Amino acid sequence: MLINLFSKTKYSDEYFQSSKNLASILLSSYCLYALVNNFDLDHLCKLILVHSLVDIFVAKPDIIFHHLCIVAILTFKYYHNVLPEHNNFTTKQLIATEISSIFYTSGFYLKDLRRFFMKYSSFSLNKMIIQYIKINEAVNSIIFICLFCKLRIYDYFHNIILNPNIYEWHFYYAKYNVLANIHVYSGIYGLFALNLYWLLLIINKIYKTFFEKYETYIWNECLLKYIYFASFATAFLTYIFYNKSENHIVLLDLLGIGSLSVTSYYYHESNYESLIEEGEEFNTVDPKRIWYYIHDTNMISIRSFFTVVTNVLIKKNFQSGLPLLYFSGIIHSASMYHRSRYLLELQQNNIPFPYNNHNTNHGFIINLHTGIPIFLDTFFLMHQLEDIYLICCNILVLFLLCLVTHLRPFSKMNHFFIHLLLVFETYILCRINAKVGL
Repeated sequence: MLINLFSKTKYSDEYFQSSKNLASILLSSYCLYALVNNFDLDHLCKLILVHSLVDIFVAKPDIIFHHLCIVAILTFKYYHNVLPEHNNFTTKQLIATEISSIFYTSGFYLKDLRRFFMKYSSFSLNKMIIQYIKINEAVNSIIFICLFCKLRIYDYFHNIILNPNIYEWHFYYAKYNVLANIHVYSGIYGLFALNLYWLLLIINKIYKTFFEKYETYIWNECLLKYIYFASFATAFLTYIFYNKSENHIVLLDLLGIGSLSVTSYYYHESNYESLIEEGEEFNTVDPKRIWYYIHDTNMISIRSFFTVVTNVLIKKNFQSGLPLLYFSGIIHSASMYHRSRYLLELQQNNIPFPYNNHNTNHGFIINLHTGIPIFLDTFFLMHQLEDIYLICCNILVLFLLCLVTHLRPFSKMNHFFIHLLLVFETYILCRINAKVGL
């Protein structure tokens, strides 16, 4: 907590928990009351701003980041004297996100209440009360999760992130001022990114509660053998429905996706067989399986490069496209060379790369070599694209891929869910190529 930087007495996170919970439930309840009764939201915004500035000193790191985003959005509003007709819609969406906090904070009170009655659980009446409280806790959690997904994720993404009017209104005040744009958009995008992070933590808790006991790496690899063929089917259908110019250059992109589907099948088939024969700790760079790994990771780079080539050929904007295409080719070639060399050196030096150890530097280095060129390609594809929906969805998937890879909310099935995100990423990239062909 920031207060520990200025105080001689060191406080724990629990020391201020009761007061923070009280302040949170009162503020979020007032937010709900104000929205329902159409109160003056400017007064409420000032109250939220004060709460954020005070609570920031006793909050945990993620809450500190949340408060900084709120402060960025609201200070932009007051510094630039944003007109009500330009700001009321955004303000309502921002205030609405706080409603879910009512049920989040209520969970703490229900838990404390259950613990109180558990001290006297010998009484039959108390046992009935405890059971009743547990039911209320479950219902409260369900309501919180539903409101969180609706207000903080779906509504915020649909009404704020994808809303072109929001960008027009902010441009009216920020113009081309870099600092002013960073000021407001760091708050808007930062708040949504934090909510996505919290969503994955919620999903992780649900997954551990209900599904973790059924998962196995064998099931994961069994599904992974076939999941990338779904990407090929997605790309094929997307080009059929959206490639109105009937440009046959898209076949090059389909060739890359189809080839990756094949290498992905053989790589995960190799992992599947190794899991059955050797268990979860088999060495990924063992001589009998290392080339499946190298072929698959290199084909990932080639597939990404083919998508960029397809985009450049469809646009026929060779003056600006060819230099970027050459740059992409050089980056991917260097990535494939260094990644393959790194894996072969691990094998030659008898350095193990355990399949089930996700905290080694080896996996991080491989992901870095693979990910950076792909991220550059993806942002290149968004270059000069004016479709807010495709741009925002593309960035959303990239961010979720990073979060899911880092947080591993689905444990042993995490790689499968990464591939599901890649199916949606394929859809977005094909939409982009089809869009530039019109």
